[in-house]
Amino acid sequence: MVGGLVVRGDGGAALAPSGPMSRLVEDLIGNALALLQSKRGSEKLSDIGKEVVKERRNDQRPCSYPEKESRNAMPAYVAAFLELVELDFPEVILSNIGGEAETHRKDLTLDITEYTPKQGGSLLINQTVGDSFLSPFALAQLWSSAQCAPEPYS
Repeated sequence: MVGGLVVRGDGGAALAPSGPMSRLVEDLIGNALALLQSKRGSEKLSDIGKEVVKERRNDQRPCSYPEKESRNAMPAYVAAFLELVELDFPEVILSNIGGEAETHRKDLTLDITEYTPKQGGSLLINQTVGDSFLSPFALAQLWSSAQCAPEPYS
């Protein structure tokens, strides 16, 4: 379960959490988080984080990673970050964008220990891509697991 998940349509209205699109988005995000939380996923994120810190410091750009902290502590920060994201996921907006998905990051200057996912930005998912997942077959799969499936079409 992805905590704090709010899925909005292009007009800004929140979709029903128990609706098929919200459930689909939650399943997709849950699976993506599971991959990132795996041993290999966490290792790769740690490697990326170490490189980002190194480059930012080399370029003398702002970096919210603690100055006195060794980059060897990155795995602990990655684990804490993923846990925060899973507990309070950023807003998801279904929209007609140019690709499958994109993120809108906010420029945060606060200390990394003060980070909250909803402050970090939002995730945009292409509405058409989402709709394609909700084909009649996919809907049947979703409804078969629902407690109150709709009556079949006659």
